[in-house]
Amino acid sequence: MRIKTKTIILLTLMFTLYGAVNFCIQYFIMFPRFVSLEEGEARKDMQRVIKAIKSETGHLDSLCHDWAAWDDTYDYITNVFREYEESNLQISTFVDNNINLLFLVNIEGRVIWGEIRDSETKEPVRLDQFDPANFGENQPFLLFEFKGRSFAEVSNKGVIMTERGPMLVSSRPILKSGNEGPVRGALLMGRFVDSNKIAELITQVNVAFNVLPVDCKISTEQNEAWIKKFIASGKEVDVFVKSKTINLVYGVINDIQGKPVILLQAEIPREISQKGAESIQYSLIMILIALFLVLVIVVLILQKTIINPTVLLTRLVLSIQKTADLRNRLTVNRKDEIGMLQQEFNNLLEQLALTRKRLLEQSYYSGMSEMVRGILHNIRNSLNPVAAQLELLSQKLSFSRRGKIQQAQDEFVRSDIDPQRKEELAQYILLSNQSMMDLLEKSKQKADQITLGIRLIERILDNHEKWAHQEQPVEIIKVKSLIESSLSMLDKEKVKIITFVLDPNMSEQITVKGYEILLKQVVDNIVLNAIEAIDRFNQKEGIISFRSKTFDMEGKAMVDIEISDNGDGLSAVALEKIFKRGYSSKKQQASGIGLHWCSNTLQSMNGKLTVESNGVGQGCRFHLILPEGCEMHKDNV
Repeated sequence: MRIKTKTIILLTLMFTLYGAVNFCIQYFIMFPRFVSLEEGEARKDMQRVIKAIKSETGHLDSLCHDWAAWDDTYDYITNVFREYEESNLQISTFVDNNINLLFLVNIEGRVIWGEIRDSETKEPVRLDQFDPANFGENQPFLLFEFKGRSFAEVSNKGVIMTERGPMLVSSRPILKSGNEGPVRGALLMGRFVDSNKIAELITQVNVAFNVLPVDCKISTEQNEAWIKKFIASGKEVDVFVKSKTINLVYGVINDIQGKPVILLQAEIPREISQKGAESIQYSLIMILIALFLVLVIVVLILQKTIINPTVLLTRLVLSIQKTADLRNRLTVNRKDEIGMLQQEFNNLLEQLALTRKRLLEQSYYSGMSEMVRGILHNIRNSLNPVAAQLELLSQKLSFSRRGKIQQAQDEFVRSDIDPQRKEELAQYILLSNQSMMDLLEKSKQKADQITLGIRLIERILDNHEKWAHQEQPVEIIKVKSLIESSLSMLDKEKVKIITFVLDPNMSEQITVKGYEILLKQVVDNIVLNAIEAIDRFNQKEGIISFRSKTFDMEGKAMVDIEISDNGDGLSAVALEKIFKRGYSSKKQQASGIGLHWCSNTLQSMNGKLTVESNGVGQGCRFHLILPEGCEMHKDNV
């Protein structure tokens, strides 16, 4: 198969795969998000409707409370008198307060006065639920829950379904104006949720909806079965996908006894998902067009720049193989990589006599390359288990249940907790602590394995260290800028109790010769060790100071950079071993290579690292000695 054919097939497969992946992402990840957003907005619309109806119920309840907690009503229910009826129980009361029902019932459940009026004609109407002959002490409107509540907070309010449609109802105990008892009866108010009220609510919430009985017949069996399941689920709002263009969102409102009584229905156009689908389709079409154009352009470019010159080169090689004639040459008229290849091939023919020497050189460099590949292979093999252990350790630690354990402990110490619950919490805390102990033990084991892996990598690097020694350019480094740069990279939260003091007499002109990146790492290491020393010593206010001075050492100008702290200090034994490989003064496990590496690094710069301490608890003073005016011995690097 020719290269051109292979190239076209490969690019076609690659672009087809890209298009398929993009299609799957658009339709299985992006489009469901549009649908979810659309359903969420539909739920919000219905929740606004429910909230508006509940708000109307609340307003009616406030009006009912004003009438029920009134001395005139209190006197009327006890001693019926016409003056109250003539002043308050007239048709104007229904019109002005926009109510359809007003009942006053005494403590025995007998209706003292009651009327129901039509919303349009204002004429009296009759409802079976409010037949005065059926009222009694067990009427749900008259059963108030007083336990733990003040008189002002006691009410029965909600929605009921009547033969004339849904009605908002509120009942309040009849009290004196100061919400004082004893209770003399109950006052009921009602307001029909008729077409006018629904239109008013639609204008208020900007959502067109219908009010239906919960047992109403729905157009399709599928929709009816879904509604029954929705009502039984106890959800307040849910969405039914009617078609590709319409969502039906339903809401349920319970009556005074907590049973579903009315069903709210709203048709919401599926504009979001439609626009999302259109955007996805346009996007896919543009991607397909772009991929086709890219395919054509890439094939044409490859044909001209790579395939045609490769064909010419192949023909020449076959000709030389057949005729052994080295006089033929390629015509070089390009300056890119292909032109260079043609020129190099021509040079190869002219230099055929030097093949043996070049093969020997190539053998040498191949050996070097093989050695480097071996080193990298060994390091990679050592890093793989270390990386795996670190990832596993991270996963184990991320599943810590510290927050839940703290929550259980807080609940356990509460005085009002149930004994059985307290016993369950104690068992949970015990098991959780055991689980955390097991996790810590396993984490320690993983950390030990990671340390072994790191030690193995160090040994590999030590074995091949001679191949890593390369000459680096010497840099002139400003001491003050070096210290300020190091301090600027520290974690502010970690050093909030540390005060860093730079000698005000430190000159901007004091410089040293060395390698800036390595020297910054040395300063970082010493500063971090000082922070840890202060933290171990539990100092309330840590101080790390920086000074610098120039001096003469054996006829050479040197600079002494002093870094001191008020941490836990070093013993005499620790001072002797502090720069030895593998030694660490930290109580927790540490590698012990930090200060050892720092010391070796300064020696490679013709300097040295020293430390002073007056003993445990007396802090430390590190001295970084580096050359100022003399040349460095590059053989040390």
